[in-house]
Amino acid sequence: MEASISYTSNSQAILDGDRTALYFAPNLYRPPVNLRARIKDVLPFRDAMLALRDCIVSELYVSDREIADRQNDPVITVAPDRVFFEAFSRDESTYARLSLKVAALTEIEALQPGCTNIDFSDNLQRGLQQMRSTRPTYLDVRREEVAVRVSDRTVREARIVLPDTWVQGFLEVQSALRLPAVALTVHPQDLRNLLAYLKQRKTKISPRSLRFRLEPGQPPEVTVEPWNQMFCWQRSQHAANIATEIRIWGRRRLLLLEKILPHLKQVRVLLQGTGLPSFWIGDLGNLSFLLGLSAWTARDWTETEPDRVAQPTTPLSESQRNELLHFLAGKVSVVHHEITLALGWTDAEAIAGLNELCLQGRVLLDPETLHYYVRDLFPETAIAPHA
Repeated sequence: MEASISYTSNSQAILDGDRTALYFAPNLYRPPVNLRARIKDVLPFRDAMLALRDCIVSELYVSDREIADRQNDPVITVAPDRVFFEAFSRDESTYARLSLKVAALTEIEALQPGCTNIDFSDNLQRGLQQMRSTRPTYLDVRREEVAVRVSDRTVREARIVLPDTWVQGFLEVQSALRLPAVALTVHPQDLRNLLAYLKQRKTKISPRSLRFRLEPGQPPEVTVEPWNQMFCWQRSQHAANIATEIRIWGRRRLLLLEKILPHLKQVRVLLQGTGLPSFWIGDLGNLSFLLGLSAWTARDWTETEPDRVAQPTTPLSESQRNELLHFLAGKVSVVHHEITLALGWTDAEAIAGLNELCLQGRVLLDPETLHYYVRDLFPETAIAPHA
């Protein structure tokens, strides 16, 4: 898929008197998206953004040439009650999303919903590393005045070819989030102990999996192979109602959660089954950080049983599709029950319709609230408001 990008200046952090201003340069070829507000909890936001950056630049099975050809600018979606930053790793095996509740912001000067790419420059990373809790920090995402407020104005413009795997990967993740999964509620210290063990050890010997044993009424047990080191997560819980064993691979990617460990209140883990994707959702209060892992480190998201992940359970008819698009026009978010009530559809039809839109990049599922946010990942498929 060919796409156009144009950034006025690079995103960066600027010290302005006694405050820090984070300027995110949006893609000029996308509709305007404006957000100007102060961040309440500076340190959790800083570390979550740095974790997002770690995901963007991470790669384990990609050649230097492939890296040079890949465009990994994150996507920002602004809604009245949520702000989402999304990105893929360079090897496209890992998806990360930082979500901000509106309660994470104060002194909101502007909030114009929409979706756009943003430049995540090295300058921005360095500025994030210098953020301190003692300095008020402000977010500024707008294209109209970036050139005025940033003195070293430059325009970076290009036509790029987004890899089919990058495009499809974004869509697969949205669809996978709504699939059945066994949920775990993990205490931060239990996760911290596991990550510390993984960080100290590397091996090329198989198997290299995490094996979860879940017994009803018992705490989760996690075994690290091939060493067979078992961790009993006494402070954690799971929702399995029958004895279950699930194995996942690509465990070293969990180290991308290291930076947010000091701020975690709890972690919700969604295990979709042995050899299938897993999602790790860190609760940071008014922020959350989601890490989505494909089934194997050496595979991108498009190789994760696409027939299972991607296909809507019940394809919509053309008239149903038009009816759903008309209902969503002008809306910011929706839950599937609103569709059943408004359109007289069954739950299965509403969920299938929303899944179909996920696969087109038209809506974004928030697994915490189960709201579907209208967001046009590709401008040409945007859901237009009513005339």
